[in-house]
Amino acid sequence: MTGSAGRLHVCLVNGSLRGPKATSRRLLARLERFLDPAQVDVAHISVRAKLPNGYPEETLAALSAADAVVLAFPLFSYCLPGATIRLLEEWARYADAHTATRRTRVYVLVNCGYADPKVNAEAIRVVRNFCARLGLEWRFAIEIGCGPAVVMAAPIDLKLRRALKSLAADLQEAAPAARDDVFLRPLLPRILMDTIRQSLDRKALREVVRRQRET
Repeated sequence: MTGSAGRLHVCLVNGSLRGPKATSRRLLARLERFLDPAQVDVAHISVRAKLPNGYPEETLAALSAADAVVLAFPLFSYCLPGATIRLLEEWARYADAHTATRRTRVYVLVNCGYADPKVNAEAIRVVRNFCARLGLEWRFAIEIGCGPAVVMAAPIDLKLRRALKSLAADLQEAAPAARDDVFLRPLLPRILMDTIRQSLDRKALREVVRRQRET
């Protein structure tokens, strides 16, 4: 997929396997509200599990041909989820075999289960190294503490709104200078955030048990 003449081709990548209610998907949906449909062609890509033949070539071609890629994913053990890493690995192999037609700009939306957004630092380092390896243009990341809590408060969280608007503006204006990462803490009280995280941990554990029983 390529953008129309004079328009930007942007890939919004959901790096979570949690389904339509995933925090990463919801963050991308909020970001897309700030993209001008008259200026931007958007392609939506989601990571998938159990792909015996890998990702379709059109998916990898869309990533390689994009003017910008926004990668959203949850933190997993201080780094990227395995499904997200697989997509990046296949993108890298595709890029090695095909001549790039443009220098894709890369942005990240990453959220962890902890209040301190700087817990996401190692994951960002991995993506920055990936960009250097492929010759992509790293722009900046929005690093979010306790992502589910931030999304819950999104209608009143002005910092999140400003951060997403700044990403959309940078993406559409192609500013030449690199920017610093944006760090967002949740508005909700710590005790409520801990309750949310514990609930998500229990839900994830139940899902693991369910899948084990099915196999």
